Amino acid sequence: MLIPRAVVAVPTQTSEPQPTMQSHTLRRDISATAILQPTGGSKLTGNVEFQRKATEMRVLVTLANAKPGERLSVNIVDTKSCPAGEAATADKGSNKVTLHIADVKVAANGTATSVKLPKNLKSDGDLNDYITSAIVVQRPETEAHVSSFLSCGILQSTGSSKP
Repeated sequence: MLIPRAVVAVPTQTSEPQPTMQSHTLRRDISATAILQPTGGSKLTGNVEFQRKATEMRVLVTLANAKPGERLSVNIVDTKSCPAGEAATADKGSNKVTLHIADVKVAANGTATSVKLPKNLKSDGDLNDYITSAIVVQRPETEAHVSSFLSCGILQSTGSSKP
């Protein structure tokens, strides 16, 4: 009797670096995360993670597929959606920046990483005000308007509340 072999799908390699949810995203100290997807014809992708470290909150921003040398601003806006069809959506808002997360400079390979300690986020309670809000990446000199967003994702709670 012949036993059929299992077919295993192997992901194809693309020429552009893709963000990955690395092993540290499974740790219990991750309070919230957003997966950033390209908007408006951009290819910029990434992750934003809010991690509790003892009594302070830190933010890890990881971006990929950006223009080398470009300076970018990462912000939470009062909008609860990203441009239609390009990332997760919720309710609409006015796109005003409610929390500046980080300014980053893109490396020669098109990636950027930043770790910040926002002064006005000390606890999960402070962070809860921003859950389901949009996190956007844009050039620092542009106003927070949907057409200026290079990448966008909705901040989601991971359900972790203990270190």
